Amino acid sequence: EGLLRARADSANHPSAEMFPAARALRVERPFETLSWSCIVESADRLPAESRLFVNVNPQLLALEPDGLSDLWRAIDVSTFSASRVTLDLVEVENVESLAGLSSAVQAARERGAQVALDDVTSPYRAIQCCEAFHPEWVKVDWEITRGVARDPRRRSILKSLGRLARHF
Repeated sequence: EGLLRARADSANHPSAEMFPAARALRVERPFETLSWSCIVESADRLPAESRLFVNVNPQLLALEPDGLSDLWRAIDVSTFSASRVTLDLVEVENVESLAGLSSAVQAARERGAQVALDDVTSPYRAIQCCEAFHPEWVKVDWEITRGVARDPRRRSILKSLGRLARHF
């Protein structure tokens, strides 16, 4: 998974801090583009059989039908193939209209990329997203997986999401 981290003041700053800061400064799109460029550039050094999961903010894609053009440009100038890329759609539960993402997801599939739903927390939203995007991957949020061995309710939710993912 292509994760972005920053170091400042001898502390690591995860993307969970950086992207909200970029949003507050109104540089979210350029920051996401920069992160994709850094990740793809680093991916050139991965073994040939590696798959790269690239976090994508679906809210930006819903606003811009060609919102992945910067990602494709970064891939086109690298030696990394788009067919080894999986779009990791993060925070999908916060997107009001899944229909707005359809063209971006379809364009990604035409390039050979796969789709993952990241941090899934709601079985209901997972059903909607699986129906809309037919993802190859469903990644369940740690809120559900944490303590799953000791919590039968969490285990039940996880099993339900597993059955759903296999069905689609």
